[in-house]
Amino acid sequence: MTLAFAPAVRTQRKLRLALEGPAGSGKTLTALLIARGIANGGKIALLDTEHGSGSIYANDPAYGELKYDALALDEYKPQLCIEAVRLAAQSGYSVLIIDSLSHFWQGKGGVLDQVNARPGNSFTEGWGKVGTPLQNSLIETIIGSPLHVIVTLRTKSEYVVEKNEHGKSVPKRVGLAAIQRDGVEYEFDIVGLMSLENRMTIEKTRMSSLAGSTIDRPDSELGAAILLWLNGGAPEAPKPNPEPVAPNGHVEPSKPKPEMDGTAEINRILAQIKPYGEQHRDEIVQMVENYHGPGAKTKDCTIEELCAILIALQDAEKGDEAAQEGPQPEPEAEEPEPEAEAESRPSVADMRKALRKVNKAQKALMATWIQENDPQWQSLDEMPDEQAALMYAAVFELKPKPETETEDGGTF
Repeated sequence: MTLAFAPAVRTQRKLRLALEGPAGSGKTLTALLIARGIANGGKIALLDTEHGSGSIYANDPAYGELKYDALALDEYKPQLCIEAVRLAAQSGYSVLIIDSLSHFWQGKGGVLDQVNARPGNSFTEGWGKVGTPLQNSLIETIIGSPLHVIVTLRTKSEYVVEKNEHGKSVPKRVGLAAIQRDGVEYEFDIVGLMSLENRMTIEKTRMSSLAGSTIDRPDSELGAAILLWLNGGAPEAPKPNPEPVAPNGHVEPSKPKPEMDGTAEINRILAQIKPYGEQHRDEIVQMVENYHGPGAKTKDCTIEELCAILIALQDAEKGDEAAQEGPQPEPEAEEPEPEAEAESRPSVADMRKALRKVNKAQKALMATWIQENDPQWQSLDEMPDEQAALMYAAVFELKPKPETETEDGGTF
């Protein structure tokens, strides 16, 4: 093999996004909304390891009628994830969501399970022959897939004590390290850390405009912006779809699927720039000439340059709208409001009563919450009051006051 360096050329690429966060941070919904912006009308597939809970958002008008196909698993062998990634590519999906990748590491049948099941020395027999090869094959399949991939990752939770707005010490749940093999985040273009307020902090990114940013309730608009960045380069060389496995175990070769034509993508971006022409014509001319000199036209620009122009125009329009609205008056402080809100919250006794009368879906949420936080709790009675309050908030989507007066005058 002859080695040779060549000029670097940026090419269009497929998304590799990881969303990390504790239970209740909105990882699944955020992944679906971003996927809708990335798919741009294409099909979305969801690989569900959460007992079918990923389908709860399907066609919900609150989110603009999300449409996607789901495949639910009840065991989490990495081999099944690999097969599902290949199936999604062969079936013509634009985006695949793996929710969550943590299960294929720590869940039933996951890498850790298979390593522990091997007899003999765990290092040579377990990791050497099973664990490391399986994990490497799983990650290589995801990274090498010819479609956009978004994965969610559970994080280990810890409780820290912080002062609230009333000066009282309250427990707050925070997410720590992702539940997956150390270093898995290096394989992704963008890594976002989700908070319980559904706020995404960018921990790692190759998209410069996202570096160091924090995004409240990320949605399809973020996906559309990421898609512009992904398409800002020369057309990517076509990749063959993963070879399907026939029932008899033989591999059946498949034909490569051609990628999107670069000309069509340029025309699509130009169509989005056109409405800005009347109000921002001088700015567009200036930006084009900055790239290609006096007299240059938008048709002379590359996809990456057109993306930069479009984003600049969108930012300028937002600035114009803010200037027209002018400074907004600060709302008057209303002291009684926090007290009224606190009084409307249920007592710890009422919380426990409500948790004992949950329906089937809420019971599943309770089981998931307990598994993620501390599986040693076998019943609600064994759970400390502050943890019962936090679980009540997760199940009923409320924010109970973690520290209130009880009937006997104590606190919880």
